[in-house]
Amino acid sequence: MPHDAETTVETLPVIDISSFTFASAHTHADRDITSKKWDKAMTDVGFALITGHGVSAQTVDDMRAGATQYFTQSGEEKARDIRGPYGCPDGGYTAMGAEAVGRTRDGHGADGGNQPAAAATKPPDLVESYVFKFREKFPEPPQMAAAAATYALELQRVLASLHEMSAQALGLPLDFFSQYYRTPGDLSTLADNCSMRLAYYPPLDAGQGSEG
Repeated sequence: MPHDAETTVETLPVIDISSFTFASAHTHADRDITSKKWDKAMTDVGFALITGHGVSAQTVDDMRAGATQYFTQSGEEKARDIRGPYGCPDGGYTAMGAEAVGRTRDGHGADGGNQPAAAATKPPDLVESYVFKFREKFPEPPQMAAAAATYALELQRVLASLHEMSAQALGLPLDFFSQYYRTPGDLSTLADNCSMRLAYYPPLDAGQGSEG
């Protein structure tokens, strides 16, 4: 698909994945149709919008409310959750100014990655974040711990369905990707498999953050 300014949300594939997330209510033929749509979307565009995932609006709203409560605290309060330098394997909070994606340029950049000095001077991203690890060593912030656990388990369930759909699209056994993951269903397996990162872009004053 051409990459131009005319690309809009109407051109993006929208795929109902309920034949995988609610497999018992659908047939193999339904899943075959869905997996072919998935294959075409990944081949032609590289991503898609999904519906039929089964994650409730309440689960999303609870996660959003908890995250808002957490990120709108003072910097001093959030700093208590810093567990190490940026990229720390224990997750936790990262303050604005620590992350700068523009400094990690490689050969895929518009300049072919041939201007490392210029990349090194790129300003930090105007974002702060929190990475959940769901490990007893570091209890998650109370403002969003319960909501995050529910949300993460739902995402893990959806991920398992996406794995099955991708496997079918590739002509592989449905459980092909499951060998690389623990069985979804509780936070202990989630901690072994994945992290969950929330990124918060706070409102800025006019002109704030511009490179000048």
